[in-house]
Amino acid sequence: MPRQSQKCSAIADPPESKKAGTQAAARRSRRVRHEMRVAVYLPQKNKEPIRVVGKSLVVNAHGALLTLGTQVAVGQEVRLLNPRTKETIDCQVKRVTVSDAGKQYVGVEFVAVSPSFWNIESPPLDWDPAHARTEAATTADAAALEIARKIAFSQQSQANSAETVDSEDAQEAKQHHTRRTIITALAGGAALLSVWGATTLFTGSRGQNVARTSASTRAIPLADGRLIPELASTRLATPKDFEASAVTWLRGLGQEPAGRVYGNYAGSGSSAAYVLVEKDNARRVAIIANGRLVYDAEYPRIAILARVPKEALAGIQWADASAPVGDGDGLLLVRSFDAPASGVILLLQGSQTMTGSPINYRQINLGRAH
Repeated sequence: MPRQSQKCSAIADPPESKKAGTQAAARRSRRVRHEMRVAVYLPQKNKEPIRVVGKSLVVNAHGALLTLGTQVAVGQEVRLLNPRTKETIDCQVKRVTVSDAGKQYVGVEFVAVSPSFWNIESPPLDWDPAHARTEAATTADAAALEIARKIAFSQQSQANSAETVDSEDAQEAKQHHTRRTIITALAGGAALLSVWGATTLFTGSRGQNVARTSASTRAIPLADGRLIPELASTRLATPKDFEASAVTWLRGLGQEPAGRVYGNYAGSGSSAAYVLVEKDNARRVAIIANGRLVYDAEYPRIAILARVPKEALAGIQWADASAPVGDGDGLLLVRSFDAPASGVILLLQGSQTMTGSPINYRQINLGRAH
């Protein structure tokens, strides 16, 4: 997959704590706003990692601030995957904050500095450790030269009185002052243009994204669409996007195949599951419950998606020794119609997403959708 550069705008680093001091500030790269969907792998003991999808808000070469629907703990090790470049990196959760609205903000730190992981265009120069060392050396050399210049100037001043300064030297000094004034003005203008350009690119990009979103997701309620990251790059699945045999099978059970599957997944309130088709034809499943994005994950293929009534969950024969427990209905995701063991059931338990594998998904009593 070709790497796609993403534009970003730099933001000022928040002040470091007194305990961290200036050394911590010096070793941290500049943070920039960069919103994109990112896959997060959560390790499980003796099991395959859970794959969920979060959204980056602010990033740098050392890590990121993410929003994540699944709960994590400080100190937990996770792995991030950039869906655009398929590059992965291990990191550790350093901070978890939950807003009054229940939104979870997670600060993660890479195990090693990675200037290229976010694949953004024109990242800050201090993202490159080599540049940071060169810049420090250049600053030191410039300081030494400045000290030498001052010493030389002082010695020259002592040897020559103001009344005997040569007219050519005075003219040269005047020209030097003029040049410094022009350079300073140009530098200031360039800085203003740089800030203006970055701000324009950032806000302009977001504006275009809003326009594309409204045009490509008419079938998704606006309230739900606002909760799904990077919705503009997807479309809602239709029956034609599922396997034909699976579509016939589901209709025979009284459920109509669709990219939007309503259900009482949270046990109360309103909730809906969406199957989104990515530009690379991959499938993405998002679940919205009570005004929150509680699940967002990608799948290479999905044969069909269906609601499993809560009362039908007790009759399922599970492949695992212990059956998963949820608060409401289950969501059946079938990866291949011809493989009875390829079904996965997603269940919500509070803010957690539980998964279970039925021995044969075709034996599940799906009942009739609401």
